[in-house]
Amino acid sequence: MNKNPLIQHITLLQHLCWNASKEKKSAIWLYKQDGRAQFFMLEALCRIFFKSSKYKSFKNWYLFFKQYEDLLGAINCYEELLTKFKENAEIPSDIITYWVSEKKENENKLKNLLKKDKCLQNKLKIFKKKIETSKIKFDNKLILKMEKSIKKELKKTIEEVALRDFQFTQMEDHVHEFRRNIRWLGMYSQALNGIVVLVDNSKTYTWENKYLVSPATKTSFNRLPICKSFEKYIYISKKHFLAFNWLIAELGVLKDIGLSFEMLVIAIRRVDGVDEIEAIARANNILKPKVTNEDVLLRTSAIVREFFEDEKIHKELFLGEL
Repeated sequence: MNKNPLIQHITLLQHLCWNASKEKKSAIWLYKQDGRAQFFMLEALCRIFFKSSKYKSFKNWYLFFKQYEDLLGAINCYEELLTKFKENAEIPSDIITYWVSEKKENENKLKNLLKKDKCLQNKLKIFKKKIETSKIKFDNKLILKMEKSIKKELKKTIEEVALRDFQFTQMEDHVHEFRRNIRWLGMYSQALNGIVVLVDNSKTYTWENKYLVSPATKTSFNRLPICKSFEKYIYISKKHFLAFNWLIAELGVLKDIGLSFEMLVIAIRRVDGVDEIEAIARANNILKPKVTNEDVLLRTSAIVREFFEDEKIHKELFLGEL
């Protein structure tokens, strides 16, 4: 069995796309089969490759997989909005119609993209051949570069938020972007198929009752693939990794609150043709939110400051050779 994570994930996506090509509604089928997760895996691998190695051409493949993942994400966004608000009598019917239309538009974009790329069969075959004929080896040298790159990326993300004193004042550019950046730690860990190893220890931390709680600890993202055939591994403290996933999950909840409000504001502006101030006022009147965007920003600022400045969880995340 090939232990190359790239080959493994390409093969899985090939199988998924082959099955999608047999379906009348291939785009919808791919979405319902959680195709987004597999695109995310290849997106993560290509991202770590062009950031940590000499293979800069991987940036083009990263962008290629990202366009699919983005469309699947957009479909999911509108589906969640429709599910969340379909029973809310306060939401005007034309807003619901607008969201249905946007979801359909993204489904059509995905359908057309799949058609253009012939369900990725040729693209993935080319990519797979490129990997198989290249000199890429997941050896000690490459894995060390990857580890350094992941550490550098995470350090940069934390330093950027520290420079503004952990203040989150914008939903998209601050909350969404920060969560996207720290989420790569978990995506790399999953996509590398056993190269990242979680290590438990008997040390007790004062923050365990805060971060190592259910349901955050029960998520599938905390269970990493195991493979004992690599020359080197990236060792990460299990407790610190679980704490990071708690933070990502918590920011996800806050992001969803803010995103729902933002999407309603956008819909009101598009449907009713009003300015942003009027749209915000109407959205507040419709939702009568118990938690406002200002509350979300303040909560985000507080938990991120506590996590990184007070608890300093990131300091003991990575371990040396065992």
